[in-house]
Amino acid sequence: MNFDDGAKIKIHNTDNDTEATATIINFRGDFLRVLINNKIPLNLTRKDPASNIFVGTMHGLEFTTVIK
Repeated sequence: MNFDDGAKIKIHNTDNDTEATATIINFRGDFLRVLINNKIPLNLTRKDPASNIFVGTMHGLEFTTVIK
């Protein structure tokens, strides 16, 4: 699946097991920048190029999303 800037995705907080809607503001290769609830910027990176999982941290919490 191809995601463009402005697309909506789900971000999962692994610490609290909650989800939020995020808007992609930059998606280039192994880097993903989103706005959670159109307010909070978050950077996520793909650690393994063969993986679809992007991981980011903020304020001691871990967030993940899957981009295929």
